[in-house]
Amino acid sequence: MNNKLFGTIDGKDVYLYTLKSECATAEIMTRGATLVRLTTYGVDIVGGFATLERYLEDTSHQGATIGRIANRVANASFTMDGAIYMLPDNDHDPIAALVEYIEKTRKN
Repeated sequence: MNNKLFGTIDGKDVYLYTLKSECATAEIMTRGATLVRLTTYGVDIVGGFATLERYLEDTSHQGATIGRIANRVANASFTMDGAIYMLPDNDHDPIAALVEYIEKTRKN
């Protein structure tokens, strides 16, 4: 496994980690554990963007992986690193509410 600087967001470095085996290579960035590239036996299975800036511009969530919340979010809030985060309360589609919150905070 190795890593290299992929870019910087708000003064924070984002790294690209490369994991290799005999038959596959995966590149994953530290921002959101985003899968940037997955190659097996020399064939690109997932081909992401070449730059961090392209990921920041993208609205399709290219390469996104499931994070720490993969189901309903009880009481439309969660705690991380001692801070409480309130989400839009949406009984019909809690995942959409979480995505809406993430998109809003990405722009700030």
